[in-house]
Amino acid sequence: MQNGDVLTSKNARIYAWLRAEFEAGRIAAGERLPSENELCARFGASRPAVRQAVARLAHEGAVRTVRGSGSFRSEPPANASRDIALVLPALSSYIYPELVEAANAALRARGFQTLLDCTGGDPEAERAILRSLKVRRPAGIIVSPWQGCPAGSDPVEDARTNLVLLRDLRSAGIAVLLLDNELGDETFNSIVLDDRAGGAAAAEFFLARGLGDAAVVWKSGHAPFLSRRDGFLERMASAGAGNSLGVDGAGAAGVAAALSAFAAAGSGLPRAFFCTNDELAFSLIEALIGRGFRVPEDIAVIGFDDSPPARVRNLSSFAYPSRWIGTRAAELMEEALSGEPTRARTRIAIESVLVERDSTRGFERSES
Repeated sequence: MQNGDVLTSKNARIYAWLRAEFEAGRIAAGERLPSENELCARFGASRPAVRQAVARLAHEGAVRTVRGSGSFRSEPPANASRDIALVLPALSSYIYPELVEAANAALRARGFQTLLDCTGGDPEAERAILRSLKVRRPAGIIVSPWQGCPAGSDPVEDARTNLVLLRDLRSAGIAVLLLDNELGDETFNSIVLDDRAGGAAAAEFFLARGLGDAAVVWKSGHAPFLSRRDGFLERMASAGAGNSLGVDGAGAAGVAAALSAFAAAGSGLPRAFFCTNDELAFSLIEALIGRGFRVPEDIAVIGFDDSPPARVRNLSSFAYPSRWIGTRAAELMEEALSGEPTRARTRIAIESVLVERDSTRGFERSES
């Protein structure tokens, strides 16, 4: 390695470390950076390497240097915008229609203008939207970030997530509130949905009715599905029970194929199924009817999301308080923009509630 490469490498390491300290809030706006001597000692670097890293931050507007006093993290530029961006994976499904309606009404009542955009659950589309917002500079962003990152993995290490970009937006003086998925970062304000608890509650419902052979129907590729599955299986396993039905294909055909494989591998079908979303539940019911079973007379089915079709078709399903979430998100955004210093971030965890309908009718709680 040439001397110039060593310099460049250490310069980049110092720059990245300072950026990380800014993002984590360990060096606050207006606070003095470690001295050249301290940075040289920490990284085993020369003064030119330290100066290059600091100069790069100064060029980006993140640092200001005062002769004789040192370098300081810059204050974020004032943002006079009253726009609040609401960035969601979908607008017509899951909890989002009612959330959007409530958030928009609450923001409008507080003098804000809502900018609505949909990512379609695509991390690249989400990245493009966030980059455009970085240029537009709204006062704040309420975002439900991409959740394809497998449960238990590290979002920071998954290049598909937009965690670094969200941190950059916050550093630029734009308030950021995360919905549903906090990406493993405990420094953002967030409203998170406890999907694992929902799965456990479904297991508890079946166990209380003597349905210890109940199975969970799930699909990979979406972290909430995996959290709901894991919560269900953990609670069932604690009672020495539980089955899992993974679905690879799409729609009713995929569920039917998984159902056939499940039946062939064991001693028939269980008396109850928990599906990790309503769409899977409807596909399962269609497949069960195709095999001559009746719901709920023969087999009970529970979905998740309490979608409008679930209400129309009388499917028992877990629900989140979508309107309350939308209103609370607007309140948290107003608080973040109030100019008052916050002592700690706000994290609100919400558990779902089972809405019982016809698909579980007739299965009464066991007295034992």
